[in-house]
Amino acid sequence: MLTGLDCPGCGSQRAIHSMLNGDFEAALRYNALLVLAIPYLALYALTAVLPRIFRNARLKDVCCRVGLLLFHGKAAWVVLAVVLVFWAGRNIV
Repeated sequence: MLTGLDCPGCGSQRAIHSMLNGDFEAALRYNALLVLAIPYLALYALTAVLPRIFRNARLKDVCCRVGLLLFHGKAAWVVLAVVLVFWAGRNIV
């Protein structure tokens, strides 16, 4: 640690290990941001993969709309703000 501060990703590996062992309480203690980001990342993966697997026009349209809603340019700024607030919060407490 160069600065003595915990980065937003500190504890991620331990959190993943805890989740794989079914200990979600410990995973939240290690890195809550990672645990809470998993549904968001899973939704991204689903919206990217499902239209390619199932060649259904309606499914492709729904995935496109969800993708535009949750993963457009402004969403990146929201994600950045959440990461920065998490980073500041974990170093204040």
